[in-house]
Amino acid sequence: MSTVLILADFVGTKATKTNAELATAGARIGEVTAVVLAPVGQGSTYAAAINRGPIAKIIVVESDAFAANGVAAVADVLAQIIAAQSPAAVLVASHAFGKEVAARTAVKSGSGIITDAVDVSADITATQLVFGGSTTVHSKVSHGTPIITVRQIQLMQIQLSQHQVLKQCRFQLPMLQRKQQSHLRNLQFKVVAQS
Repeated sequence: MSTVLILADFVGTKATKTNAELATAGARIGEVTAVVLAPVGQGSTYAAAINRGPIAKIIVVESDAFAANGVAAVADVLAQIIAAQSPAAVLVASHAFGKEVAARTAVKSGSGIITDAVDVSADITATQLVFGGSTTVHSKVSHGTPIITVRQIQLMQIQLSQHQVLKQCRFQLPMLQRKQQSHLRNLQFKVVAQS
């Protein structure tokens, strides 16, 4: 089975829900290995925080350079791990920091990059929504290790649709001022119900 790397996502010292979402997407492709980048002496604490979802292995790299040098240090280490592990793909959270890390890592490793994917299939085809969501694009990296940034919210919706039933409901809105009422007349909401 092929290996998929995910770059573990943290806000301060807290792991984000993105880790489980990235692991879920990565599990479609192969065995998921999380890469945890932590300050010296805190690797085991960080690693324990991401033990959610289908993560098979965790690689912990401890260095104070991550705080001092930011994106450059993270990209350098991730490129070295890609060279050593030869993964089928690398998945990164699609926020400003993640996109910059992915771009620099792609350059350092001679790989292709896809940003803002809303889904990743088993054959490492990324689905993107462009032109405000009016057009769906399916993309594949043709050179090197695919490095894909994945939108968190979209991935969670995909994950929910596989495990839960979505029902559409209409809600009546209270009487609003005339300006607001014309914009809000036909709102639809999705209610998530356990199957």
